[in-house]
Amino acid sequence: MVVDEFGREVPGGRHEDDYYERRGPHHHHHRHRPSTASPRHMSPERRKTNVHPSLEYAKEPLLCEFLWKEKNNPTDETAYEAYRQSYCLNYVRAFFNKHLDDTWFRSRYSPLGRQRFAVLERNRSVQEARALWQQMVKDEASFLTGARLGGGVKSSNVSAPPASHLFSWQQPGSTETALLVSEIPSVVTDEQLVIAILNHCTLPDLKQSDLVVYAGSFIPTAGASVLQRQAIVMGQASVIQDIWTTLCKTSSLRKDRSVPRKEDDEDDINLEVDCSDPYGRLEYDDDGRGGAPPNGSTVPIKKSIVAVQRLRTGSTTTSVLTAALSSTTRCATDQAAALRLAQSLDRKRHMPTDCGIDAVLGKLFGDNLNDDSVEDVLDVCIAYLRRVHLVSFYNGCDQPAKAVVDTLTGRHPSSTIHLRLQDADATLKRAADEAKNLDNNGEAVKDLLVQRLDDSIQRALEECERVDGLVSAVAGDEQVALELGLAREVIQEANEIVSAEDQVRDKWLHDHSVLDDDQRARCSFHFCHKLFKDTSFLHKHLLKKHVEYLSAEQAKVHDEYMMKAWEAASERPVPDVLVDCGSRFGFVAASVTGQVPDCVDPEPGLWKREEERQEKDKQEREMMMRSRRDEVRHQHNYVPREAEPVRRSQFVDVDDMKVEKVEMSFENVEVPTAVAQKKKKKRKLL
Repeated sequence: MVVDEFGREVPGGRHEDDYYERRGPHHHHHRHRPSTASPRHMSPERRKTNVHPSLEYAKEPLLCEFLWKEKNNPTDETAYEAYRQSYCLNYVRAFFNKHLDDTWFRSRYSPLGRQRFAVLERNRSVQEARALWQQMVKDEASFLTGARLGGGVKSSNVSAPPASHLFSWQQPGSTETALLVSEIPSVVTDEQLVIAILNHCTLPDLKQSDLVVYAGSFIPTAGASVLQRQAIVMGQASVIQDIWTTLCKTSSLRKDRSVPRKEDDEDDINLEVDCSDPYGRLEYDDDGRGGAPPNGSTVPIKKSIVAVQRLRTGSTTTSVLTAALSSTTRCATDQAAALRLAQSLDRKRHMPTDCGIDAVLGKLFGDNLNDDSVEDVLDVCIAYLRRVHLVSFYNGCDQPAKAVVDTLTGRHPSSTIHLRLQDADATLKRAADEAKNLDNNGEAVKDLLVQRLDDSIQRALEECERVDGLVSAVAGDEQVALELGLAREVIQEANEIVSAEDQVRDKWLHDHSVLDDDQRARCSFHFCHKLFKDTSFLHKHLLKKHVEYLSAEQAKVHDEYMMKAWEAASERPVPDVLVDCGSRFGFVAASVTGQVPDCVDPEPGLWKREEERQEKDKQEREMMMRSRRDEVRHQHNYVPREAEPVRRSQFVDVDDMKVEKVEMSFENVEVPTAVAQKKKKKRKLL
């Protein structure tokens, strides 16, 4: 750090060590540094205000091979590889231990958590199918008009999304039934989020079950200290409206600011969430039987801030397809494929027959399906696939989204509604007249986008054939696994966890029940000690007032299954690690991948690119100098002179000296005459 005469840091000052030049990776012995510098202080100083997320799981960055060998002087060439793999293994295990109790982590790696997440998404599909049916029955003409996709214009990038393709809570007049919560830290669970929202509701007799949370996966944000995700909170219109009104009043009561801020003009409101304990515990159960901790400590209070806003219709984007994908010649085949895909997904998820795709098409068109209604049937099937099954027909129909939040927030292709280009047939005919797009065999060359769509449809239809063959053949756990889109082993492990949780529940009730001398039951928690008539009343009390401690004990059952899934995964949602590559390159991020976690040392590649850059700069400078010389010669009409003869040397060899006779003549010598000088007069003294 550069300081002035008063000891203050000079802004923009750099230490002279930052200017040391190093050579390439083949000359590591020339990479010198001052002897006073420590290997751990090679890189620029990290700012504490912007800590890299990887440093939450590792005490220090990973050393590159050069710095590590310089520090440890190993004799084995494979020692650095063992050090790097050990660092990555400890890194992913630290990440696992830190997020073990997080909601998003359990829904991804716990078998029972995955099953519950899939069941919640299936229930949403059923509710959305019923909402679509009610919307269609209410006004069939309006629904059919809002489903048409054939009016896309390329020059218009702000086309309004078709109303029938929007989710039920995005329909005009229905946005008051949902709230979008963003910037949710990983430590905030769904239960804590619901409790914080219900605290701003003034309606009486509300329970946590009155609000449903559809959470998405986390978002690893570069440069952030936490992992963030988004969620949608659904409820009755009166409940959501009351919550939003209270939030707005609370936000308006904050202290007036003299300087306007950006968030004042936005519609999102900051909500404080208590995330002290993932299960809601306020006191410690020291011995697992209700005992108090020896030091009398309590759970420390922690708060987090999330952003809450109304779910907007304008968040859905639209895109116009190419003329090749919008032609009427494709509508018939696309309509058959979309209908086949929707029917197969309905059978796979056991959707109610009274609101499935067959019932919707039967209500709209009856048995009058002809060539005139092909496009309308196609558009209705596409709307049904997006809203109910989270499938984008024109952009990856073989890969549905796992969560509705991913569709609403733009993290899945189904977030975009694709419009067919208007007058696509005329555009194709005009293009064919201008240029014949034929190959050597005289056959038309297939458009790459068309080929991509055809391949996606083919894969989806093949999956439909496989699913249809299994629907009638499987039963029990296999049927549940097929319905939820999970493996049979996951369902079996989920059932094992449920049985283990029941055993933990019975043991927990027994451990926290104390019988007095008069055979009355007493709660064993050190902060309660309530007395009841018998154990049945005590058990009701424990399950109602202290259920958070039971949830914490039951969560331990998931740990073993989650660890197995975590160790077997080849791709883990961990942030990139920081690699210390010296003062020349500083800290560089590297991805940790593989079932055996490992990363690539970026330092040799950086030196290689640096050498290439320096060589390129050198060549550019030489070319620039040559061009300047040529330009100067051209401007001054420079003509190269012929080579001058080599001058003889003036050296005289004394051995070759010749005696020459010199004659002197004084005949014509002119003697200059003397010029008479004037006589100076003496000055008389006065």
